[in-house]
Amino acid sequence: MNLRFLPGLLALLHASGTVAQAHSPLNPQAPVPALSYTSSLASYRALSELNVGSWRDANDRVGRIGGWRVYQREAISPATPAVAPVR
Repeated sequence: MNLRFLPGLLALLHASGTVAQAHSPLNPQAPVPALSYTSSLASYRALSELNVGSWRDANDRVGRIGGWRVYQREAISPATPAVAPVR
């Protein structure tokens, strides 16, 4: 950091603090804006359950594809497609 600007920066900060204090309300009876609160969860949308179909159909599809061994081969060698998806 270049320290030759430090005195000017300190003078500027001091002057801005003096100006801020000169314009601050010192009257305890001064009107204060009403507080407002918006919950961070106000726009929350709960997840809805997805329709994933029948578990029997899913098991049959895995059996037609080749079972868990096909998925294991995909995990070991992801660059080689195992089987085209059955629809």
